[in-house]
Amino acid sequence: MKPNRPPPRPLSEQEKIEVARKRAEWIAAFGEDDDMIRRLYEAGLIEGWRSIVKVERIENGDHQ
Repeated sequence: MKPNRPPPRPLSEQEKIEVARKRAEWIAAFGEDDDMIRRLYEAGLIEGWRSIVKVERIENGDHQ
């Protein structure tokens, strides 16, 4: 069930550039499958790609 929320405000030109950069980083790290981002959005946990702060693949080993 999709949450009942108002549509997000339009992205500024700078935000569009940042969203495109984050999507490109995601694809480079994880491939085309962005199902996790889609599920988080549909659950109302994020406002889409604008909510993504950092994309980083964590390999097995030392984590911070």
